[in-house]
Parts: sequence; structure tokens; C-alpha cells
Amino acid sequence: MRYLLDTHVVWAHATNPASLSPAARTAIDTSPIADLCVLDVTLYELARHFAAGRISAANPLKAIRAIAETYHFIHTDADIAWDSAQLDWQKRNRKGMHLDPADRALVAACRHLGLVLVTADEEIHHTAKKQKIRVLW
Repeated sequence: MRYLLDTHVVWAHATNPASLSPAARTAIDTSPIADLCVLDVTLYELARHFAAGRISAANPLKAIRAIAETYHFIHTDADIAWDSAQLDWQKRNRKGMHLDPADRALVAACRHLGLVLVTADEEIHHTAKKQKIRVLW
């Protein structure tokens, strides 16, 4: 099985694997590295988190490069981009649409590539069945 790792999962796997759920940790630890995928938007999100001080490392650029060299990267193509923009994704609280571009890109990539999304994100878990993707946490 191939997995797409959400940004928080990639960072936890790299820095604090014990913070992952038991199911996520088992799936990651027992999968070949080639089956652990990361969407290109994850690099942007990591850089943004470093810049905002939400995560830290002695050398943030080195940490981002290490992640880029560790996992199988998926580049967003036109089909994924278009699908992410077209998703009918009502927020859990029913107060509008969920518009986070990274979340939308992750869901669209999983739809197109048949990947299982590893995430604790409740908005994604809430829409998974409707969007016809599988999630693991």
C-alpha cells in the first residue's frame, strides 16, 4: 500500500515518531520508503511553519532538504490542481467551504493516485468518505 503523508506526519516521523498514532507509526515503519509519499506542497508548509516559529530545527533548510531527499515526492500536476479547486468540501461546522489549498491538494492527489492519506486532520477525516479517499490515523 502507498501512503501520502500530511505535513504534520512527515515532521513527526522525522522528529518525534512516538507522537504518531499507533496505526500511523506501524504503517510508516513497516512500509518500504518508496511507498511513503509526500506532496510537493509539504515543503512549502514546512518552510512556512519554520518561518512562523511553529516548529524549529538548528538548520531549517537542512531539515527541509533531508525530508526532500528521504521520501518519494509527488509533484502536483494539472489534474491534481484542477481537482483540488473543484472539490465540494463543506467544513465540519457547516460554516462555509474548507479552502485550505494544501489540504485540498492532498485530497485531490489521493483521489488521482489511489493513495491512503496519513493525517490527524479532522477536516480531512470528516470529508474522506465523500471525497472517496482512505485516511489513516
